Amino acid sequence: MPTLVAKVDRISRDVKHIAGLMKRATIKIATMPHADDFQIHLFAALAQQEREFIAGRTKDALAALKQKAAKGDAEAIQSVQNRTEVLARGRTEVNRAKATAAVQDRVRSWVKAVRPHITDVPARQGQHPATGRRLLE
Repeated sequence: MPTLVAKVDRISRDVKHIAGLMKRATIKIATMPHADDFQIHLFAALAQQEREFIAGRTKDALAALKQKAAKGDAEAIQSVQNRTEVLARGRTEVNRAKATAAVQDRVRSWVKAVRPHITDVPARQGQHPATGRRLLE
């Protein structure tokens, strides 16, 4: 049975990671239901590039914030201070466990909501989604 995901970047934003997963499982992308492995690899490369762009924008924004703080901007100073305190606390095992549990709860809820629609697809193939009438082939 294939593994269904909403978009390629929901699996990972790393081409190597996605390629490894594709060797072990059949992956179907909800937004690209007819995509073959080559197309999935292309979108994986785009997702990786976007991750690199996001990282660059984040670094630039943080550098700009630190520069504003160095010039005496009170709001920027407070933001840098808040970030430093949060990073100093780090992620404890308890917080990681809470975050993992919260993500798993959201996933279970989503699967429960979506599963009936996914399992209904084979039965409805060839039918108009709104009317249920058989489509011409």
